[in-house]
Amino acid sequence: MSIHGDQDTAAPYDQSVLLHQKLDTVGAKNYFLTIPGKKHGNFDAGEMTMIHEEIWRFLKEIGI
Repeated sequence: MSIHGDQDTAAPYDQSVLLHQKLDTVGAKNYFLTIPGKKHGNFDAGEMTMIHEEIWRFLKEIGI
């Protein structure tokens, strides 16, 4: 699972997009969550709540 702001300049967003395309190609379970308008972290409380909900959803989906 990756969580990435689409305005991130510290770790290029496009690299995460490519990573997850490759993971999909080889059939690896993965999840890519984009946080629109955000850079590298510094998410607000509402975004953090949503992120944590998505993490738990993904973990349940893969049986953890």
